[in-house]
Amino acid sequence: MASSFSTNLGAEIMSSGEKSGTWGDITNFNLNIVDRLVSMADLTASDTTTDLTIRVASPTSGSSNVQTGMYSVINLKDSGSDLGGNNTVTVAPNSASRFFIIKNSLSGSRSAIITQGSGATVTIANGNVDIVFCNGAGSGAAVTSVGDTLQLTNNAAIAAEATSLAIALG
Repeated sequence: MASSFSTNLGAEIMSSGEKSGTWGDITNFNLNIVDRLVSMADLTASDTTTDLTIRVASPTSGSSNVQTGMYSVINLKDSGSDLGGNNTVTVAPNSASRFFIIKNSLSGSRSAIITQGSGATVTIANGNVDIVFCNGAGSGAAVTSVGDTLQLTNNAAIAAEATSLAIALG
């Protein structure tokens, strides 16, 4: 049986006895995927539409599958000049489910609209950060803002700590 790739991040899954002599390279690509899960990347928009690829649709090898959308934290920015409109970020493929923390650092007060399929989208206002979940439901995939509905057990204590920190930082 030939190698296959995991559904969401495309880590290469080798069959027993397969790929003699190449396990090191394949394992290193898989570890690069894991490393990205705990890291941040800048995603630079050049116009009003941007692709955020989680994994290639049909990877041919581990090296073809190390993508920006594997990072958990994304800083969406531009080259410093206004894009002329809001930016729509399309998460691909629409069959992969994934959480992201996305910061909208676009210039010109532009919003970031996060989409994955024909389902719900999330709009992140300029300068804001949101936690979003892409459900990977195929052509009808939807993006949900976790930040809008995040419920913490002691909001008052968290707000007091945040206020104290803001005062301390000046």
